[in-house]
Amino acid sequence: MHTLITRNTPIEYFIEGGRSRSGRLLPPKMGMLAMTVHSQLRQTNKPVVFIPTYIGYERIMEGGTYIGELKGKPKESESLIGLLKVGRKIERIFGNVHLSFGTPLHLSDFMTKFDVPANSLPSDRTDSPLDEKPALWLITSV
Repeated sequence: MHTLITRNTPIEYFIEGGRSRSGRLLPPKMGMLAMTVHSQLRQTNKPVVFIPTYIGYERIMEGGTYIGELKGKPKESESLIGLLKVGRKIERIFGNVHLSFGTPLHLSDFMTKFDVPANSLPSDRTDSPLDEKPALWLITSV
């Protein structure tokens, strides 16, 4: 994550960790958020801004299975066969997509608000700065 941030790569992730078919917010999974904060604590030369985003649809693709789950039917596991079946369903019209953006949240503002000094990642952390030696990566294809 730190490498992506220091290279100015736009990053998109959903802290809920999945989709909510009902529209309700799911509890956040903190891993990606923690890695982003650790990157700022490790080296704060790049600003990080979170942009809350809502993506909603008029109709949900899995409406039938969702109603079944509400009635107590266990949720079906995702599978390759299920993915292939979805291809036909996507061709149907599912209404308009609604997209809205919240007020951008600057990580530096939160660090100031909670009095967290820049470059303050504890040295005993496993994600502490690496040696200055360049890494050698070998990538092969099969």
